[in-house]
Amino acid sequence: MDLKKIFVDFILLLVLSSGAAQDKTGKKILTTKPAQISDTIASMIRMAVQTGKTDTSTAEKMFKEALAKAKKADDVYLTGKIYYELGEMFFAHKNHNRSFGAFFNARLNFNKAGATREIAYTLFGMGRQQYFRGNYKVAAGHLNYAMRDAKTLQLKVLESDALEYLGILYHVMPGTAQQSIAFFKKSYSIKEKLNDRKGKLRMLEKLGDVYYQQEYFDSALHCLNLSVDLASTLKLTHDADISRLDRAGTLIRLHRMNEAEKDIIYIADQGDTSDLNIRIRYLIQKGNYLTAQQKFEEGKRMYSDALAAAGTIGVPEMYGMVYKHMAEAYSTQGRFKEAYQFSQLYNGQMTGYYAENVNAIKELEYIFNTSLTRDQVAYLSGENELKEDRLKNERTLRLFLLAGGATFLLLAAVIFYLYRKQKNKNIIIKKQADDLRILMKETHHRVKNNLQIITSLLDLQSMIIKDKQVAQAIKEGRNRVQSMALIHQNLYGEKNVKSIAADEYINNLTESLFHSYNIKPGQVALSTDIEKLDLDIDTAIPIGLILNELISNSLKHAFGHSEAGRIEVTLKKRNGFLLLQVKDNGKGFPDAADPARSSSFGMRMIKIFADKLKADLDIYNDQGACITMRISKYETFG
Repeated sequence: MDLKKIFVDFILLLVLSSGAAQDKTGKKILTTKPAQISDTIASMIRMAVQTGKTDTSTAEKMFKEALAKAKKADDVYLTGKIYYELGEMFFAHKNHNRSFGAFFNARLNFNKAGATREIAYTLFGMGRQQYFRGNYKVAAGHLNYAMRDAKTLQLKVLESDALEYLGILYHVMPGTAQQSIAFFKKSYSIKEKLNDRKGKLRMLEKLGDVYYQQEYFDSALHCLNLSVDLASTLKLTHDADISRLDRAGTLIRLHRMNEAEKDIIYIADQGDTSDLNIRIRYLIQKGNYLTAQQKFEEGKRMYSDALAAAGTIGVPEMYGMVYKHMAEAYSTQGRFKEAYQFSQLYNGQMTGYYAENVNAIKELEYIFNTSLTRDQVAYLSGENELKEDRLKNERTLRLFLLAGGATFLLLAAVIFYLYRKQKNKNIIIKKQADDLRILMKETHHRVKNNLQIITSLLDLQSMIIKDKQVAQAIKEGRNRVQSMALIHQNLYGEKNVKSIAADEYINNLTESLFHSYNIKPGQVALSTDIEKLDLDIDTAIPIGLILNELISNSLKHAFGHSEAGRIEVTLKKRNGFLLLQVKDNGKGFPDAADPARSSSFGMRMIKIFADKLKADLDIYNDQGACITMRISKYETFG
């Protein structure tokens, strides 16, 4: 008999039998700490993490085995821990979609466990993955929450990391450079207090880059001086060389050519130019230096060598970096036509590589295009003067004008024809749109009528059934149908046949429910805080059915016969989600019961719609029953 296995099973049984307690608000809290997790499952996690560094396929199977054991043990903390480590493994191997999915599941389980510290780390992981997936707005929301929670929990390293990623995020978004600088500075301050010298070096490098992009060259130079010194102290020669080359570029823009030359010579003599990244940057800065001295041919040779070196690794970002510096260098020297050509080449490289950041890349093209336009005006004015000197022959000039006039008339005729053709098309399209709108309104009207008939039939049926339980079930079904009928009634009555006015719809729904349950004036007060939102029908129907269930439950179960009650309904738009809350001042949920585990039809339906809307669902007591949903999958108009 294996005594060690028996002992481990016994400890696991004690953990499972302890269950989960509830705090005063009715939320679940974890009664077991991570240190009390089964040794067997904890060992499986450690082995999977180690294996995942080199073999993700095998590691994933190991994680799934551990996950099955954790779920069987009904340990939500441990389940969240496994999902979290899965997310970290996928992140390390740059599988950002699967990493985000794992972190999402980790957060759901940590929420159930009340593990606030782990929730903060998971929010950071979700924000980081959304950044890499290109969902910048959502990423900013997750990272802000992670930063706030880390600050509250005194998790300084996590707070600093969240600030760092917020800085990176705002750096790639157009028009948010000042926010990026503020985040990097805060992160640097924390890393300085933690004596995280490598972290400080990262922040100095990033601040130098942002300042340079914003043309705050003095500030950029200050940061780069500090980063060169710090990297040299840490003996990080690669980082020191990169910062020294960036400093050379900044010094060139400040016209401090002698100092820039010293940095370039230092890299040529002592830098590791066998490293292609260093070599390409060295050739670029040498090209910038020569171009700034108007030695254009020598500068071109340096840029050509940089492009050849970039060709050996075939990374579009490296080509883009060369073209960007060429465009910048030629623009500084007033050679706008060439600068524009190189900016076009830069855009061509980077558009395919960073498709989601096309707008930011186009800004450079706009700058050079604007400058080029001004230059072309002056050029064309001089060109016209030369033509006038050459076109002294009156007959030739007359023929030229006649030909031009004929061409103009021809173009005018073509444009007029196209205009009339497009106008006729627009009339047809508008008529089709009007017909479609009428058809949709009629469809909603007929659906509403059919649902009203069903509602009336269910009402009649409930009146003749003697079994109170069956009659009540039919009445609840009738209310659900009525909640959908109200949606189609609103769509029929509005000009916009695709959206529902949330405040009007919810007020009509609550009025219908109060009437259905014969609530007398003054018996139950209704308080609503509904933001003016136009909801898509696929969002409005689930929300309506959820509200129908929650308000019905309050009206049926929350208050005594003589008790004056109050129900509060809230629907507001928050950062990246809709907040839906129904709260009453009634009896609340029984202390021994867990409403989230209820098998009633209404609760199952609420959970199904919560999943459909990708919503976090919290059910707890707060001087009465309180149900809160944070809906992340929704669509609004206007």
